[in-house]
Amino acid sequence: QDFVFSSSCSVYGNAAELPVSEATPLAEAESPYGRTKVISEKIIQEYSINSRMRFILLRYFNPTGAHTSGLLGEIPFGSPQNLIPVITETAIGRRASLTVFGDDYDTRDGS
Repeated sequence: QDFVFSSSCSVYGNAAELPVSEATPLAEAESPYGRTKVISEKIIQEYSINSRMRFILLRYFNPTGAHTSGLLGEIPFGSPQNLIPVITETAIGRRASLTVFGDDYDTRDGS
């Protein structure tokens, strides 16, 4: 069996040297999110020592965002089809508001 873990560049904290690589040591996390990634990676590494499973840790550096040219990323030329561009457009004033669809889900606010 294989196990793929979606980690984050946040495991490097505020790295002393750039660019970072796989050889860059893990640093003190700067957020609860970063701490969860560091702890998860350490647990996986420990478990892998005596396991027959194969593990890979993928450290994403920019899972959302856009290239300044507008050719790549989360600010499409047409109508966005996913949440991140809609949030971005609302934040920068291209949209007056963000519409949340649904009000009967099993959550505190129903959304």
